[in-house]
Amino acid sequence: MTAPGDVRAPRREAGLTLVEVLLAAVVFGVVLMASSWALNHAAGTRVAQAREPVGAALLAGHIHTLASTLSREPSGLPPAVDAAGLLALDSLDGAVFSPPLDADLDTLDDLQGWAQQVDIGLVHPATPEVVEAWSPPAALGSHLILLTVDISHAGTSQGRFRWWLAP
Repeated sequence: MTAPGDVRAPRREAGLTLVEVLLAAVVFGVVLMASSWALNHAAGTRVAQAREPVGAALLAGHIHTLASTLSREPSGLPPAVDAAGLLALDSLDGAVFSPPLDADLDTLDDLQGWAQQVDIGLVHPATPEVVEAWSPPAALGSHLILLTVDISHAGTSQGRFRWWLAP
């Protein structure tokens, strides 16, 4: 019973209004679109990473770490073809490792088809654009050592990496 003069809104039955259903559909659509974009972007990123020289940077970094530990005194050996031939920095100049080496001088046999090609040059700080041939030890006092590592896979270049080394 209601008291005379009591005006109350009529009671509505349970359920959703058309406006609420449309609003829910819009929110669901936006979430679905954002999720779809995120998944598509993630897949595109994965493809881009597969194409970029991520592995190449790691392989070049192994040579950089290795070169940093080698003696600067000339060994007189020709360019190394395997870990056994690496006694000094000059044995890295012109070396090609396929399969590649890691920084601990282990051959990475599971990376068949990959290669590390190493060049070492000397650069005078006053003329950094001029790279001279490696000729230690006379020029080491006034020059920086430029380490260049070219990484290839199945004959296709995957990147060129360069570092300055202390003399």
